[in-house]
Amino acid sequence: MKTKLSLRTALARARWVLLLGLWPSLAPAVSSVPVAPAKTHTLFMGADLSIEHQHQLCHVDDVQGNFFIIHVDGKEVKIPAKWDRVALKMAPALKIAAGEVAVEKLKVERAYTDANDPVKIFMREQGVAIARMDEIATLERQYDVARSKLQGPGFNPAAGSLRSTLAAGDLAGLYDAAAMTDPTILERVINLKRGEALADSGNYFGLVGHMQDELARELYDAINVEFNLSSPSPLRRPYVVVMVEFHARDARPNARQHWLYAAELDNPHLHPGMVRVKVGGFPAGYVIDQYQIHVYDGPRELASNVAGDRVALSRDEAFAYLKLDYLQARRGATAPAAPAIGRPDLEVQRSLGLARLGQTYFVKVTKDGLPLAAFTDPELTRPVDPELAAVIAAVRFFPALEDGKSVDGVAQLRFSHLGL
Repeated sequence: MKTKLSLRTALARARWVLLLGLWPSLAPAVSSVPVAPAKTHTLFMGADLSIEHQHQLCHVDDVQGNFFIIHVDGKEVKIPAKWDRVALKMAPALKIAAGEVAVEKLKVERAYTDANDPVKIFMREQGVAIARMDEIATLERQYDVARSKLQGPGFNPAAGSLRSTLAAGDLAGLYDAAAMTDPTILERVINLKRGEALADSGNYFGLVGHMQDELARELYDAINVEFNLSSPSPLRRPYVVVMVEFHARDARPNARQHWLYAAELDNPHLHPGMVRVKVGGFPAGYVIDQYQIHVYDGPRELASNVAGDRVALSRDEAFAYLKLDYLQARRGATAPAAPAIGRPDLEVQRSLGLARLGQTYFVKVTKDGLPLAAFTDPELTRPVDPELAAVIAAVRFFPALEDGKSVDGVAQLRFSHLGL
């Protein structure tokens, strides 16, 4: 798994974008009274995931159940998300997301498998000693009852043999005083059993000491991950990826290994709940070096409160960063204008309705990425209604390009395809 990235360079670029204040030149005119814009987006260090499949790296598009979903030659391929069977490349990447999901009560800790847990081993082994101690108590009660019967009226020593009863192993026969011809035999059996039980009780304290010694050695061979997850907005295909970097106790310096866990989630907006996983197979006594929690909605990674290097941004600050990244990646290219940021919130989406959300609109866009006018037809003859015009005015666009230079253009817009 590849994890190296020039984080210093990436963050320097992000800070440079923010500190230079590129967004004022991109934003529409505002009131002369300065008002701090709301921080609606998050810049964070995420991870682009790829899997080696048939000697080539394939981008992870989704997770279904416990399978990574990739596409090869246009066909969907499912790869089991098994940490010891998957060649996974994790490329750190600065990303922008609207809002954040909440990861709470997070635990990433070493644990024991049931077979190697010193406490559970102790509980299993002490059962023999406890059984012996219970047997002592039972025999003591039987002895008291038998003595009282032996000393009572109606005892008939000719009715049977205590020796034959003991040989048959029938402890219930000890209750029958008429079966006893020699009460001293019963007392000797009691004493013998008491001695065996006391020896086992001594072994019990030895087991306690052994358990404490094993716990002190910390020979953990499993990992336990737990956290609560919730989302402020509905998600389409949410899943989580947990990555842990660790090394064996006696490993050479820098001999690190990686463990990953991936699973599809219930919608944490509709069903907030606990993510819990415990997996064995780690080298006994291993050490956790670092871990990461990544939450995705299909191919899109979401920001969270545990994401690395988080920076809160206004919408126009986020657009400034996205636009710079877009232009740098398309130097010398020619391309039409395209939507960048401005997905309506849930209240606006409900107001627009599914029909208007799913329709394609045609928007005149300036070379700075600002919308000028929107239409329902590609000939730009039928303007959208005033409600739609107000919503589209809040959208920002990547400008059209001619040989890498920004120019005025026309963008196609579908709100259902707008990621941010």
